Amino acid sequence: MHPVGNVVSALVGAGLVIDFLHEHPDDAHSPTSLTASAAGTGIPQLPALYSMRAHLPG
Repeated sequence: MHPVGNVVSALVGAGLVIDFLHEHPDDAHSPTSLTASAAGTGIPQLPALYSMRAHLPG
């Protein structure tokens, strides 16, 4: 696993500009790996996926 911050830092360090970074609450590729919980149960909703777009300036 690669933390989002490390990925962003690596891309920026390579000279790319981040256009967007979106976090998604569920993993569409593996829906059976997630456990449902009711709202307000104290279980934090953590992003399972993120999408990002970056480009080289110029």
